[in-house]
Amino acid sequence: MKSNLWLTLGILVFSSVALTGCPGKNSPSTPGAAPTNTPAPQSPSVTTTVTPTATATVTSTPTLTVTSTATRTPTSTATTAVSMTPTSSPTNTLTAAGTATTPPTSTPSGTPTLTATLTASGTPTSTPTVTASYTPSWKPVGTVGFSGVESISTMLFVDDSNDPYVSFEDNGSGNKPMVMEYTGGAWTTVGGGVASSHGGSEPSMTVSSGDVYVASYDQSDIGIQVDEYNGSSWSQLGSEFGPGASYPSVQVYGGTPYVAYQDGGGGGDAAMAVDYVSGAWATVGAADFSAGSITYPTLSISQVANGSIPAGTPYVAYEDGYNSENYATVMAYVSGAWATIGNASFSGAIAVDTDIFVDPSTGTPYVSFIDGTGGTEKATVMECSGCGVTTGTWTVVGSRGFSSGEVATPSLYVYNGTPYVGFQSTGDGETTVMEYTGAGSTGWVDVGSPNFSSNQGTAQYTSLSVAGGIPYLAYMDGGNSDYATLMEYH
Repeated sequence: MKSNLWLTLGILVFSSVALTGCPGKNSPSTPGAAPTNTPAPQSPSVTTTVTPTATATVTSTPTLTVTSTATRTPTSTATTAVSMTPTSSPTNTLTAAGTATTPPTSTPSGTPTLTATLTASGTPTSTPTVTASYTPSWKPVGTVGFSGVESISTMLFVDDSNDPYVSFEDNGSGNKPMVMEYTGGAWTTVGGGVASSHGGSEPSMTVSSGDVYVASYDQSDIGIQVDEYNGSSWSQLGSEFGPGASYPSVQVYGGTPYVAYQDGGGGGDAAMAVDYVSGAWATVGAADFSAGSITYPTLSISQVANGSIPAGTPYVAYEDGYNSENYATVMAYVSGAWATIGNASFSGAIAVDTDIFVDPSTGTPYVSFIDGTGGTEKATVMECSGCGVTTGTWTVVGSRGFSSGEVATPSLYVYNGTPYVGFQSTGDGETTVMEYTGAGSTGWVDVGSPNFSSNQGTAQYTSLSVAGGIPYLAYMDGGNSDYATLMEYH
């Protein structure tokens, strides 16, 4: 048994040496030399399992994508896409059985590339501001000289729809009164022809609730005739009245027409007023109510109360030939009687071409006139704020004689508490409109350019109105064959 054991150990040792080999036996000492193998004695076959260690290198390139969303206030959304391509070289160690014993390790490297995409959504919340430069100026309404006939004693009225009406004596029809209206971009004759059947001088015109009223006096001393256009035709209201009368002034309040005039018949040129009630003309209060003779009466009716004076009160201003000779006086029909407003002859100087306008918002009466102070014949406006029957004081608005030169036919209008005056400058015959702002040395400033008439000719019979904040001035245009022209400032 022992000999067999030793024999076996000897064989194993010999086999191990044979497998391992001796140094230099398997490598040629000289290039090209063939190895020399020495055969070993035959021995039993032994199978040995060797486990090698292999290293495998796996190179992968993962892609990392990062998406961030930024919000732009107020309505834009920006989306930023970030793409990053790192370089990874993980090393895996494999055993002979092929099992990785080390997890891959990824180390990103390189510079990320940012790609921003802006997406706008929603409606912009800001509106661009466009600033336009515009300078208002005086412009003709329609064409200059629109009447096509010589137009004496032009008078203007602008209704609640801002449609202007102009009345005048039509010299081509025997001085009969005619009215034209600007509507739909053109001038048309109201009623298709003259307003009255007789020749009418110094026509006065007003519009109320769409109806047009014209009062004129007949130069043959028949008297004053009032005609109404009811939307379809002209008709005379009642009979003529006031033989020898002149300078009629017509207004309508509450559907009732009123006319003030200079009574040259049996009244010694005193002031007179009538209204049209129940189909006939009747005297308002006492006949010939002024203290003496008068000239240039004008009528205005209050729309609101002024202290103790109620709405609907007729006021009449005139050049007073009795008190201080041709100074201005105003009387009103209050509590069934005519009474002086403030003090008589309040102008303190000769007042020619008096024109009255009662402010529809306050009930304050204003009067314009050609001021004879120092013989200058410039424009002056006075008011009686808080005046009552024989109480209160008339005061000058701004400065006396505020116009730059002498004037003719001043026309007064009060709009939103601001008085305006239009007139003919006697020096060059051109038209000018001024308003009271309280600025400058007189408180009065020109509306646009002074002397703005369409041509260098004499402009007569100026008549002013203001509607919707836009001043209008009508006149007989000497630069256009004495035809009627209407200008507006905007």
